[in-house]
Amino acid sequence: MDGNPTITLRRIESNKIKLIPKSGYYKLKYIDEFTILSIILTCSDVRMECSGNHLIIRITDEWAIYSLSQIDQTLYHSIKPVKPILNKDKSGYFIALNQNPILLAMYKRAPTHIYIHVKTIRQSNDLNIPILYILDR
Repeated sequence: MDGNPTITLRRIESNKIKLIPKSGYYKLKYIDEFTILSIILTCSDVRMECSGNHLIIRITDEWAIYSLSQIDQTLYHSIKPVKPILNKDKSGYFIALNQNPILLAMYKRAPTHIYIHVKTIRQSNDLNIPILYILDR
């Protein structure tokens, strides 16, 4: 994706998220005034840090926290067991991702605004895992 995403969402409601089962994964559909296949969420006010082999994205944007909670809630009620997207510790809310060269390059740029693209949910008997793409421009 070159540049900023064309359509992003600021606030997501769980009752508008639909899961479409496919072979080996689930697609997300967001139905509001128009239908969006997969969800790209605008997230301002973030901070990144490295911890072991993970990149931690600290989120203080209230709308992003609310929206990610809504996605997690929908996934939890629809396809247990599922790995949550949003985590919380004593420092607040965060997303933990495995490090890779693209994320490390982004970490070095230190963006304060990102886009979280919830592409699909990988299906497994042990744990269903959301597939995320993080974009910073």
